[in-house]
Amino acid sequence: MKKALRIVLKPAVIALFAIVCSFIFTSEVKAGDLLIHGDEGVKSISWTPHQQIYDNGDTITANVVLKNGYMIKSYLNETNNDPKLNSFSFVYDDGPTYARMEVNVETMQFEGFDVTFKVKNGAWNDGTKQDKIKTVWRKRGEDKALVLRDADVPAVGSKPDAGYKAGSWDEVPDTTEYLVSSDITYTYSYVKDETNEYTVAVNADPAKGGTVNTSKNSGRTGDEVTITANENDGYKFKNWEVTEGGVTLQNAQSRHTTFAIKNANVAVTAHFEERKPGSSYEVRAFGDGHGNAEASPLSGASGTKVTIKATPDEGYKFKEWKVIAGGVDLANSKDAQTTFNIKNADVEVKALFEKKDKKKDDDNDDHESSNARPSVNPDTVVGYFIVNGQPIPGVLMARMKQGPAAQAVFKASCPAGWSEAFTFIIAVNGKLDYTLKSGTLTIIIPGELVKAGRQFALIGLDKNGKAVVFRDIDTDPNTLTAIINIEAYAFDLICTN
Repeated sequence: MKKALRIVLKPAVIALFAIVCSFIFTSEVKAGDLLIHGDEGVKSISWTPHQQIYDNGDTITANVVLKNGYMIKSYLNETNNDPKLNSFSFVYDDGPTYARMEVNVETMQFEGFDVTFKVKNGAWNDGTKQDKIKTVWRKRGEDKALVLRDADVPAVGSKPDAGYKAGSWDEVPDTTEYLVSSDITYTYSYVKDETNEYTVAVNADPAKGGTVNTSKNSGRTGDEVTITANENDGYKFKNWEVTEGGVTLQNAQSRHTTFAIKNANVAVTAHFEERKPGSSYEVRAFGDGHGNAEASPLSGASGTKVTIKATPDEGYKFKEWKVIAGGVDLANSKDAQTTFNIKNADVEVKALFEKKDKKKDDDNDDHESSNARPSVNPDTVVGYFIVNGQPIPGVLMARMKQGPAAQAVFKASCPAGWSEAFTFIIAVNGKLDYTLKSGTLTIIIPGELVKAGRQFALIGLDKNGKAVVFRDIDTDPNTLTAIINIEAYAFDLICTN
Protein backbone atom coordinates (compact mmCIF):
# COMPACT_ATOMS: atom_id res chain seq x y z
CA MET A 1 0.00 0.00 0.00
CA LYS A 2 1.10 3.64 -0.45
CA LYS A 3 2.45 5.50 2.59
CA ALA A 4 2.41 9.29 2.97
CA LEU A 5 4.73 11.58 4.92
CA ARG A 6 3.88 11.72 8.60
CA ILE A 7 5.08 15.31 8.97
CA VAL A 8 2.40 17.96 8.63
CA LEU A 9 3.72 21.02 6.73
CA LYS A 10 2.03 24.01 5.20
CA PRO A 11 1.50 23.76 1.41
CA ALA A 12 4.01 26.55 0.64
CA VAL A 13 6.69 24.85 2.72
CA ILE A 14 5.99 21.52 1.04
CA ALA A 15 6.37 23.08 -2.41
CA LEU A 16 9.63 24.75 -1.50
CA PHE A 17 10.92 21.53 0.03
CA ALA A 18 10.12 19.59 -3.16
CA ILE A 19 11.94 22.10 -5.39
CA VAL A 20 15.09 22.04 -3.27
CA CYS A 21 15.12 18.25 -3.11
CA SER A 22 14.84 17.94 -6.89
CA PHE A 23 18.32 19.45 -7.35
CA ILE A 24 21.09 18.86 -4.79
CA PHE A 25 21.00 17.10 -1.47
CA THR A 26 23.11 17.21 1.64
CA SER A 27 24.60 14.25 3.44
CA GLU A 28 21.27 13.62 5.19
CA VAL A 29 18.32 13.76 2.82
CA LYS A 30 14.64 12.79 2.98
CA ALA A 31 11.95 11.97 0.43
CA GLY A 32 8.58 10.83 1.61
CA ASP A 33 9.23 8.10 4.08
CA LEU A 34 12.88 7.58 3.04
CA LEU A 35 15.92 8.96 4.89
CA ILE A 36 19.56 8.51 3.73
CA HIS A 37 22.37 9.33 6.15
CA GLY A 38 26.00 10.05 5.19
CA ASP A 39 28.94 10.56 7.53
CA GLU A 40 31.80 13.10 7.33
CA GLY A 41 33.22 11.61 4.09
CA VAL A 42 30.05 12.39 2.11
CA LYS A 43 29.61 15.74 0.36
CA SER A 44 26.09 15.12 -0.99
CA ILE A 45 23.59 12.39 -1.87
CA SER A 46 20.86 12.25 -4.52
CA TRP A 47 18.70 9.37 -5.71
CA THR A 48 16.20 8.26 -8.32
CA PRO A 49 13.31 7.99 -8.53
CA HIS A 50 12.73 10.91 -6.19
CA GLN A 51 9.12 11.00 -5.04
CA GLN A 52 6.93 11.65 -2.02
CA ILE A 53 5.48 8.16 -1.65
CA TYR A 54 7.07 4.74 -2.20
CA ASP A 55 5.77 1.21 -2.31
CA ASN A 56 7.57 -1.68 -0.67
CA GLY A 57 9.56 -3.36 -3.45
CA ASP A 58 10.38 -0.16 -5.33
CA THR A 59 14.00 -0.09 -6.59
CA ILE A 60 15.93 3.08 -5.71
CA THR A 61 19.40 4.12 -6.91
CA ALA A 62 21.50 6.39 -4.70
CA ASN A 63 24.33 8.56 -6.08
CA VAL A 64 26.98 9.65 -3.58
CA VAL A 65 29.48 12.51 -4.02
CA LEU A 66 32.49 11.79 -1.82
CA LYS A 67 35.16 14.03 -0.43
CA ASN A 68 38.69 13.56 -1.72
CA GLY A 69 40.47 10.59 -0.16
CA TYR A 70 37.24 8.89 0.96
CA MET A 71 35.45 5.76 -0.27
CA ILE A 72 32.19 4.06 0.66
CA LYS A 73 32.87 1.54 3.38
CA SER A 74 29.32 0.19 3.77
CA TYR A 75 25.65 0.91 3.08
CA LEU A 76 22.58 -0.95 4.31
CA ASN A 77 25.01 -3.19 6.22
CA GLU A 78 26.66 -4.17 2.91
CA THR A 79 30.47 -4.01 3.03
CA ASN A 80 32.16 -2.44 0.04
CA ASN A 81 35.67 -3.16 -1.27
CA ASP A 82 35.58 -1.05 -4.42
CA PRO A 83 37.15 2.42 -3.97
CA LYS A 84 35.55 3.52 -7.25
CA LEU A 85 32.01 2.85 -6.07
CA ASN A 86 29.89 6.01 -5.89
CA SER A 87 26.37 4.68 -6.45
CA PHE A 88 24.29 1.71 -5.35
CA SER A 89 20.74 0.39 -5.64
CA PHE A 90 18.42 -1.04 -3.02
CA VAL A 91 14.81 -2.15 -2.64
CA TYR A 92 12.49 0.03 -0.59
CA ASP A 93 11.21 -1.66 2.59
CA ASP A 94 9.99 0.34 5.59
CA GLY A 95 8.96 -2.78 7.53
CA PRO A 96 5.59 -3.91 8.86
CA THR A 97 5.20 -0.95 11.20
CA TYR A 98 5.26 1.57 8.33
CA ALA A 99 8.20 3.37 9.89
CA ARG A 100 10.44 5.50 7.72
CA MET A 101 13.10 3.51 5.85
CA GLU A 102 16.60 4.72 6.74
CA VAL A 103 19.79 4.05 4.74
CA ASN A 104 23.19 4.67 6.32
CA VAL A 105 26.25 5.37 4.15
CA GLU A 106 29.50 4.87 6.03
CA THR A 107 32.81 6.03 4.56
CA MET A 108 36.48 5.66 5.33
CA GLN A 109 39.70 7.29 4.23
CA PHE A 110 41.91 5.32 1.87
CA GLU A 111 44.99 5.64 -0.32
CA GLY A 112 45.63 3.92 -3.61
CA PHE A 113 46.78 4.09 -7.23
CA ASP A 114 45.34 3.14 -10.60
CA VAL A 115 47.08 0.51 -12.72
CA THR A 116 45.79 0.94 -16.30
CA PHE A 117 46.09 -1.77 -18.94
CA LYS A 118 45.83 -0.85 -22.64
CA VAL A 119 45.79 -3.00 -25.78
CA LYS A 120 46.76 -2.03 -29.35
CA ASN A 121 46.05 -3.73 -32.72
CA GLY A 122 43.77 -6.30 -31.16
CA ALA A 123 41.62 -7.15 -28.15
CA TRP A 124 41.88 -8.72 -24.72
CA ASN A 125 41.21 -12.44 -24.64
CA ASP A 126 37.66 -11.69 -23.49
CA GLY A 127 37.06 -9.86 -26.79
CA THR A 128 36.93 -6.31 -25.40
CA LYS A 129 39.26 -3.47 -26.38
CA GLN A 130 38.52 -0.95 -23.64
CA ASP A 131 41.18 -0.03 -21.11
CA LYS A 132 41.10 -2.13 -17.96
CA ILE A 133 41.85 -0.41 -14.67
CA LYS A 134 42.83 -2.07 -11.41
CA THR A 135 42.95 0.16 -8.32
CA VAL A 136 45.47 -1.00 -5.75
CA TRP A 137 44.41 0.46 -2.39
CA ARG A 138 44.40 0.21 1.39
CA LYS A 139 42.82 1.94 4.34
CA ARG A 140 44.73 5.04 5.32
CA GLY A 141 47.25 4.06 8.00
CA GLU A 142 46.85 0.34 7.29
CA ASP A 143 50.05 -1.70 7.15
CA LYS A 144 49.41 -3.38 3.82
CA ALA A 145 51.67 -3.55 0.77
CA LEU A 146 50.26 -2.02 -2.43
CA VAL A 147 51.16 -4.74 -4.93
CA LEU A 148 49.77 -6.04 -8.21
CA ARG A 149 48.63 -9.66 -8.28
CA ASP A 150 48.74 -12.10 -11.21
CA ALA A 151 44.97 -12.19 -11.23
CA ASP A 152 44.87 -8.41 -11.73
CA VAL A 153 46.59 -8.61 -15.15
CA PRO A 154 44.10 -9.14 -18.02
CA ALA A 155 44.67 -12.15 -20.28
CA VAL A 156 45.83 -11.11 -23.76
CA GLY A 157 47.53 -12.41 -26.90
CA SER A 158 44.88 -14.55 -28.58
CA LYS A 159 42.77 -11.91 -30.38
CA PRO A 160 44.88 -9.83 -32.80
CA ASP A 161 43.33 -7.64 -35.47
CA ALA A 162 43.53 -8.91 -39.06
CA GLY A 163 47.13 -8.79 -40.27
CA TYR A 164 48.58 -8.88 -36.76
CA LYS A 165 49.83 -11.58 -34.44
CA ALA A 166 50.63 -11.97 -30.76
CA GLY A 167 53.03 -9.31 -29.51
CA SER A 168 54.29 -8.19 -26.12
CA TRP A 169 53.96 -5.71 -23.26
CA ASP A 170 55.88 -2.46 -23.48
CA GLU A 171 56.85 -3.28 -19.88
CA VAL A 172 55.88 -6.59 -18.30
CA PRO A 173 53.45 -5.96 -15.40
CA ASP A 174 55.38 -6.63 -12.20
CA THR A 175 53.45 -9.01 -9.94
CA THR A 176 56.32 -9.90 -7.65
CA GLU A 177 56.94 -7.75 -4.59
CA TYR A 178 57.05 -4.50 -6.56
CA LEU A 179 55.34 -1.78 -4.53
CA VAL A 180 52.94 0.36 -6.55
CA SER A 181 53.67 3.94 -5.52
CA SER A 182 51.98 5.91 -8.29
CA ASP A 183 49.50 5.56 -11.14
CA ILE A 184 51.04 3.41 -13.87
CA THR A 185 50.08 2.23 -17.37
CA TYR A 186 51.00 -1.02 -19.13
CA THR A 187 50.38 -1.42 -22.90
CA TYR A 188 50.19 -4.68 -24.82
CA SER A 189 50.78 -4.31 -28.57
CA TYR A 190 50.08 -6.98 -31.18
CA VAL A 191 52.63 -6.86 -34.02
CA LYS A 192 52.21 -6.98 -37.79
CA ASP A 193 52.09 -10.43 -39.31
CA GLU A 194 54.31 -9.98 -42.35
CA THR A 195 54.31 -13.61 -43.40
CA ASN A 196 51.27 -13.30 -45.69
CA GLU A 197 51.69 -12.12 -49.30
CA TYR A 198 48.72 -10.46 -51.02
CA THR A 199 48.10 -9.99 -54.74
CA VAL A 200 47.54 -6.63 -56.44
CA ALA A 201 45.46 -6.43 -59.63
CA VAL A 202 44.58 -3.35 -61.70
CA ASN A 203 42.01 -3.29 -64.49
CA ALA A 204 40.76 -0.84 -67.14
CA ASP A 205 37.07 -0.13 -67.76
CA PRO A 206 36.42 -0.20 -70.66
CA ALA A 207 39.50 -2.13 -71.72
CA LYS A 208 39.85 0.00 -74.89
CA GLY A 209 39.79 3.19 -72.82
CA GLY A 210 43.39 2.93 -71.69
CA THR A 211 46.10 0.90 -70.05
CA VAL A 212 46.96 0.48 -66.38
CA ASN A 213 50.05 -0.63 -64.53
CA THR A 214 51.20 -1.15 -60.95
CA SER A 215 54.55 -0.82 -59.21
CA LYS A 216 54.17 -4.33 -57.75
CA ASN A 217 51.87 -7.30 -58.34
CA SER A 218 51.99 -8.54 -54.76
CA GLY A 219 53.10 -7.44 -51.32
CA ARG A 220 52.70 -7.69 -47.58
CA THR A 221 50.60 -5.71 -45.15
CA GLY A 222 51.72 -2.10 -45.08
CA ASP A 223 53.60 -2.18 -48.40
CA GLU A 224 53.02 0.92 -50.55
CA VAL A 225 51.86 0.41 -54.14
CA THR A 226 51.76 2.98 -56.95
CA ILE A 227 49.22 2.58 -59.77
CA THR A 228 49.04 4.54 -63.04
CA ALA A 229 46.33 4.90 -65.69
CA ASN A 230 47.20 5.89 -69.29
CA GLU A 231 44.50 7.11 -71.69
CA ASN A 232 44.06 5.82 -75.21
CA ASP A 233 43.15 8.20 -78.05
CA GLY A 234 39.52 9.26 -77.84
CA TYR A 235 39.23 8.51 -74.14
CA LYS A 236 39.98 10.29 -70.90
CA PHE A 237 40.57 9.01 -67.40
CA LYS A 238 37.62 9.41 -64.99
CA ASN A 239 38.54 7.85 -61.62
CA TRP A 240 39.81 4.81 -59.73
CA GLU A 241 37.53 2.38 -57.89
CA VAL A 242 38.68 -0.09 -55.23
CA THR A 243 36.79 -3.31 -55.89
CA GLU A 244 38.62 -5.59 -53.47
CA GLY A 245 40.93 -5.28 -50.47
CA GLY A 246 39.48 -2.16 -48.79
CA VAL A 247 42.57 -0.03 -49.42
CA THR A 248 42.50 3.78 -49.24
CA LEU A 249 43.75 5.58 -52.33
CA GLN A 250 45.77 8.74 -51.82
CA ASN A 251 43.76 10.37 -54.63
CA ALA A 252 41.08 8.44 -56.52
CA GLN A 253 40.78 11.22 -59.13
CA SER A 254 44.45 11.16 -60.13
CA ARG A 255 45.84 8.91 -62.85
CA HIS A 256 48.89 8.33 -60.69
CA THR A 257 48.14 7.43 -57.09
CA THR A 258 49.25 5.21 -54.20
CA PHE A 259 47.84 3.01 -51.45
CA ALA A 260 49.06 0.70 -48.67
CA ILE A 261 48.14 -2.98 -48.73
CA LYS A 262 45.97 -4.05 -45.82
CA ASN A 263 45.31 -7.69 -44.98
CA ALA A 264 43.75 -8.98 -48.18
CA ASN A 265 44.23 -9.27 -51.93
CA VAL A 266 43.68 -5.95 -53.73
CA ALA A 267 41.83 -5.13 -56.96
CA VAL A 268 41.48 -1.61 -58.35
CA THR A 269 39.75 -0.51 -61.56
CA ALA A 270 40.55 2.58 -63.64
CA HIS A 271 37.44 4.00 -65.28
CA PHE A 272 37.73 5.80 -68.62
CA GLU A 273 35.12 7.67 -70.63
CA GLU A 274 34.92 8.71 -74.26
CA ARG A 275 36.17 12.16 -75.10
CA LYS A 276 33.59 14.23 -76.92
CA PRO A 277 34.65 15.53 -80.37
CA GLY A 278 36.10 19.03 -80.11
CA SER A 279 36.30 18.90 -76.31
CA SER A 280 39.17 20.62 -74.58
CA TYR A 281 41.82 18.97 -72.44
CA GLU A 282 41.63 19.24 -68.65
CA VAL A 283 44.46 20.51 -66.46
CA ARG A 284 44.88 19.49 -62.84
CA ALA A 285 47.58 20.67 -60.43
CA PHE A 286 47.87 19.30 -56.90
CA GLY A 287 50.32 19.16 -54.01
CA ASP A 288 51.97 16.27 -52.19
CA GLY A 289 50.24 16.99 -48.89
CA HIS A 290 52.65 19.71 -47.72
CA GLY A 291 51.32 22.55 -49.82
CA ASN A 292 48.80 23.60 -52.47
CA ALA A 293 48.96 23.93 -56.24
CA GLU A 294 46.79 25.77 -58.74
CA ALA A 295 46.55 26.04 -62.51
CA SER A 296 45.10 28.62 -64.87
CA PRO A 297 43.30 27.94 -67.13
CA LEU A 298 41.91 24.59 -66.01
CA SER A 299 41.26 23.37 -69.57
CA GLY A 300 42.11 24.24 -73.14
CA ALA A 301 42.82 23.05 -76.64
CA SER A 302 46.18 21.70 -77.74
CA GLY A 303 48.75 24.50 -77.61
CA THR A 304 47.00 26.47 -74.84
CA LYS A 305 49.51 28.07 -72.44
CA VAL A 306 48.90 27.22 -68.77
CA THR A 307 50.42 28.81 -65.67
CA ILE A 308 50.86 26.72 -62.53
CA LYS A 309 51.73 27.99 -59.06
CA ALA A 310 52.75 26.16 -55.87
CA THR A 311 52.29 27.45 -52.32
CA PRO A 312 54.03 25.54 -49.47
CA ASP A 313 52.53 24.95 -46.04
CA GLU A 314 54.11 26.52 -42.95
CA GLY A 315 57.53 24.95 -42.34
CA TYR A 316 57.93 23.71 -45.93
CA LYS A 317 59.35 25.11 -49.15
CA PHE A 318 58.77 24.32 -52.80
CA LYS A 319 61.11 21.71 -54.31
CA GLU A 320 60.00 20.94 -57.87
CA TRP A 321 57.15 20.04 -60.23
CA LYS A 322 56.52 16.51 -61.46
CA VAL A 323 54.49 15.83 -64.64
CA ILE A 324 52.15 12.94 -63.86
CA ALA A 325 50.23 12.83 -67.13
CA GLY A 326 49.97 14.72 -70.41
CA GLY A 327 53.65 14.72 -71.39
CA VAL A 328 53.96 18.51 -71.21
CA ASP A 329 57.27 20.37 -71.12
CA LEU A 330 57.59 22.75 -68.17
CA ALA A 331 59.37 26.07 -68.70
CA ASN A 332 61.22 25.45 -65.42
CA SER A 333 60.35 22.53 -63.14
CA LYS A 334 62.25 24.16 -60.24
CA ASP A 335 60.21 27.39 -60.25
CA ALA A 336 57.24 27.62 -57.91
CA GLN A 337 55.41 29.45 -60.71
CA THR A 338 56.00 28.21 -64.23
CA THR A 339 54.21 27.50 -67.52
CA PHE A 340 53.64 24.82 -70.16
CA ASN A 341 51.61 24.28 -73.33
CA ILE A 342 48.89 21.64 -73.47
CA LYS A 343 49.56 18.80 -75.90
CA ASN A 344 46.94 16.29 -77.04
CA ALA A 345 45.99 14.89 -73.64
CA ASP A 346 44.67 15.84 -70.23
CA VAL A 347 47.42 17.13 -67.95
CA GLU A 348 48.30 16.36 -64.35
CA VAL A 349 51.19 18.04 -62.53
CA LYS A 350 52.21 17.53 -58.93
CA ALA A 351 54.00 20.07 -56.71
CA LEU A 352 56.62 18.52 -54.45
CA PHE A 353 57.68 20.24 -51.24
CA GLU A 354 60.38 19.67 -48.64
CA LYS A 355 60.96 20.74 -45.05
CA LYS A 356 62.77 23.99 -44.52
CA ASP A 357 66.30 24.13 -43.16
CA LYS A 358 65.38 26.69 -40.53
CA LYS A 359 68.65 28.65 -40.31
CA LYS A 360 69.43 28.58 -44.02
CA ASP A 361 65.90 29.41 -45.13
CA ASP A 362 65.47 32.13 -42.52
CA ASP A 363 68.59 33.78 -43.99
CA ASN A 364 67.19 33.43 -47.48
CA ASP A 365 63.88 34.94 -46.39
CA ASP A 366 65.75 38.16 -45.58
CA HIS A 367 66.62 38.70 -49.22
CA GLU A 368 63.95 36.67 -51.02
CA SER A 369 64.52 33.09 -52.11
CA SER A 370 65.45 32.05 -55.62
CA ASN A 371 62.10 30.27 -55.88
CA ALA A 372 60.20 33.48 -55.15
CA ARG A 373 62.32 35.74 -57.47
CA PRO A 374 64.27 33.25 -59.65
CA SER A 375 65.16 35.42 -62.64
CA VAL A 376 66.74 38.84 -63.08
CA ASN A 377 64.88 41.61 -64.83
CA PRO A 378 67.39 43.26 -67.24
CA ASP A 379 66.12 46.65 -66.11
CA THR A 380 67.44 45.98 -62.59
CA VAL A 381 71.07 45.32 -63.64
CA VAL A 382 73.40 47.95 -62.12
CA GLY A 383 76.90 46.53 -62.42
CA TYR A 384 79.28 43.63 -62.91
CA PHE A 385 81.83 41.58 -60.99
CA ILE A 386 85.57 41.76 -61.82
CA VAL A 387 88.32 39.36 -60.72
CA ASN A 388 91.94 40.04 -61.73
CA GLY A 389 90.81 42.86 -64.01
CA GLN A 390 88.38 40.73 -66.06
CA PRO A 391 84.56 40.76 -65.83
CA ILE A 392 83.20 37.33 -64.89
CA PRO A 393 80.81 36.23 -67.68
CA GLY A 394 77.20 36.06 -66.63
CA VAL A 395 77.76 37.62 -63.18
CA LEU A 396 75.77 40.81 -62.68
CA MET A 397 74.53 43.08 -59.89
CA ALA A 398 70.72 43.29 -59.73
CA ARG A 399 68.57 45.60 -57.64
CA MET A 400 66.46 43.77 -55.11
CA LYS A 401 64.66 44.81 -51.98
CA GLN A 402 65.92 43.00 -48.89
CA GLY A 403 64.02 41.47 -45.99
CA PRO A 404 63.24 43.40 -42.77
CA ALA A 405 66.19 41.95 -40.83
CA ALA A 406 68.74 42.87 -43.53
CA GLN A 407 67.21 46.33 -43.99
CA ALA A 408 67.51 47.00 -40.26
CA VAL A 409 71.23 46.10 -40.30
CA PHE A 410 71.85 48.31 -43.33
CA LYS A 411 70.10 51.25 -41.73
CA ALA A 412 72.02 50.89 -38.47
CA SER A 413 75.34 50.67 -40.36
CA CYS A 414 74.81 53.76 -42.54
CA PRO A 415 77.25 56.51 -41.34
CA ALA A 416 75.92 59.89 -40.19
CA GLY A 417 75.41 62.27 -43.11
CA TRP A 418 74.92 59.38 -45.55
CA SER A 419 71.72 57.99 -47.07
CA GLU A 420 70.71 54.62 -48.55
CA ALA A 421 70.24 54.62 -52.33
CA PHE A 422 69.19 51.04 -53.12
CA THR A 423 70.00 47.44 -52.21
CA PHE A 424 71.11 44.75 -54.63
CA ILE A 425 72.21 41.15 -54.88
CA ILE A 426 74.37 38.96 -57.14
CA ALA A 427 72.98 37.23 -60.25
CA VAL A 428 74.78 34.37 -62.00
CA ASN A 429 73.59 33.60 -65.53
CA GLY A 430 70.32 35.34 -64.80
CA LYS A 431 69.64 33.43 -61.57
CA LEU A 432 70.06 34.80 -58.08
CA ASP A 433 73.10 33.77 -56.09
CA TYR A 434 73.62 34.64 -52.46
CA THR A 435 77.36 34.31 -51.86
CA LEU A 436 79.88 36.71 -53.41
CA LYS A 437 83.43 35.44 -53.11
CA SER A 438 86.27 37.93 -52.55
CA GLY A 439 87.14 40.10 -55.54
CA THR A 440 86.62 43.53 -57.05
CA LEU A 441 83.10 44.79 -57.46
CA THR A 442 82.21 47.67 -59.82
CA ILE A 443 78.78 49.32 -59.71
CA ILE A 444 77.35 51.66 -62.34
CA ILE A 445 75.96 54.66 -60.47
CA PRO A 446 72.47 55.53 -61.79
CA GLY A 447 72.50 58.92 -63.50
CA GLU A 448 69.89 60.42 -61.22
CA LEU A 449 72.22 59.83 -58.25
CA VAL A 450 75.37 61.33 -59.77
CA LYS A 451 76.01 64.77 -58.29
CA ALA A 452 79.09 66.98 -58.06
CA GLY A 453 81.05 66.24 -54.90
CA ARG A 454 78.79 63.30 -53.88
CA GLN A 455 80.59 60.29 -52.46
CA PHE A 456 79.46 56.65 -52.69
CA ALA A 457 80.18 53.55 -50.63
CA LEU A 458 78.86 50.02 -50.15
CA ILE A 459 77.58 48.14 -47.12
CA GLY A 460 77.98 44.38 -47.51
CA LEU A 461 76.11 41.82 -45.38
CA ASP A 462 77.89 38.54 -44.70
CA LYS A 463 76.28 35.15 -44.17
CA ASN A 464 76.23 35.76 -40.40
CA GLY A 465 74.33 39.02 -40.77
CA LYS A 466 77.36 41.22 -40.02
CA ALA A 467 77.68 44.48 -41.99
CA VAL A 468 80.97 45.78 -43.48
CA VAL A 469 81.38 49.22 -45.15
CA PHE A 470 83.47 49.36 -48.38
CA ARG A 471 84.75 52.70 -49.71
CA ASP A 472 84.95 53.65 -53.41
CA ILE A 473 88.53 53.25 -54.72
CA ASP A 474 88.08 54.61 -58.26
CA THR A 475 88.01 58.24 -59.44
CA ASP A 476 85.16 57.90 -61.95
CA PRO A 477 82.09 59.74 -60.57
CA ASN A 478 79.81 57.41 -62.57
CA THR A 479 81.01 54.17 -61.00
CA LEU A 480 81.90 52.70 -57.64
CA THR A 481 84.65 50.15 -57.25
CA ALA A 482 85.29 48.25 -54.03
CA ILE A 483 87.51 45.35 -53.03
CA ILE A 484 85.29 42.72 -51.36
CA ASN A 485 86.98 40.49 -48.79
CA ILE A 486 83.97 38.75 -47.21
CA GLU A 487 81.36 36.26 -48.34
CA ALA A 488 78.49 38.64 -48.89
CA TYR A 489 74.93 37.89 -49.90
CA ALA A 490 73.48 41.41 -50.11
CA PHE A 491 74.66 44.99 -50.57
CA ASP A 492 73.39 48.49 -49.91
CA LEU A 493 74.63 51.42 -52.05
CA ILE A 494 74.93 54.52 -49.86
CA CYS A 495 75.85 58.11 -50.68
CA THR A 496 76.48 61.45 -48.97
CA ASN A 497 73.49 63.75 -48.70
